[in-house]
Amino acid sequence: MMKGRIVGRTVLPFLLGVLIFITSGAHGAEMRKERLTINVGGKSHVISVEVAETEAQQAYGLMYRKELGRRQGMLFPYKKPRVLTMWMRNTYISLDMVFINAAGKIQRIAEATEPLSEEIISSGVPVIAVLELPAGVAAELGLKPGHRIMNKIYFPIKTQR
Repeated sequence: MMKGRIVGRTVLPFLLGVLIFITSGAHGAEMRKERLTINVGGKSHVISVEVAETEAQQAYGLMYRKELGRRQGMLFPYKKPRVLTMWMRNTYISLDMVFINAAGKIQRIAEATEPLSEEIISSGVPVIAVLELPAGVAAELGLKPGHRIMNKIYFPIKTQR
């Protein structure tokens, strides 16, 4: 009888700790923070982003969040260009999805996506990243296909020699 109590006191807290560890990595507690600069008509806009680098982080994204600041977002970078598809499952915030090519140029913008929808949102063309912003921010900033996103890691400015 004593053995069962000891197991219950040690195994259950351990399992709870493992569950917390696994889910905390997925929801972004450990996501790297970066700043992106978007140039629109000679004006620079700085956006603070969380970077969803791992598969788990990318799968979780902004799910279950109730708010996101107007100059905040999440960047989903990929290693190789491809047609990307996203959805809004378990995402409570309407988003603008900005699809970016390897040169850092916006290819497509899906504006004001429907919260909690399982409808597939496609980049339509090969891209290397998706930037998610609160709905309406793309229009506020005047973002259009062809505008450039800059970041020292993902979209560095390449100088010509």
